[in-house]
Amino acid sequence: MLKKIFSAVLALSIMLVSSVAMAGYYNDYYPRYFNDDRNYILCGGFQGVAIYAIRNSVNVEEYNPPNYTIAIDVGYANIQRGDTTIIRKETRRFVYNWETKEVFYVGNKYLRPIYPNENQFWKGVRLNGLEGLAEITFCIAYNQKFWGTYPEEFYDFMN
Repeated sequence: MLKKIFSAVLALSIMLVSSVAMAGYYNDYYPRYFNDDRNYILCGGFQGVAIYAIRNSVNVEEYNPPNYTIAIDVGYANIQRGDTTIIRKETRRFVYNWETKEVFYVGNKYLRPIYPNENQFWKGVRLNGLEGLAEITFCIAYNQKFWGTYPEEFYDFMN
């Protein structure tokens, strides 16, 4: 019995140490701001490609409180190759309801619900996720948090 408890504690410790090490890796690997330009805010990354929300591209398409539709461009940079320019841009669109605190990602032919802290995060940003981007987009458009559920360091772009 004691051996099983020891094995479980050891396995848990190894998982904890490896998750902390990975968080540090991504923190060092993907710069928070692309080329130190605060117009490009890290919102995800995958296999060496960082995804940045482009601050000055925010466009409020519908303002009908409590409903809002906001679009933002995201840029991709291959950090692994040392890119110093954005290699691709895409527009992402979100529908928000302030009263219900619901957010939907507008896809080509569908709406996908987005939930805060839906998946595993690093510094408030799920790698390759839409949750952090949805929060960043609303914050930029209205200079206030939508969910406000992320660590304070996540919101440093608002300063």
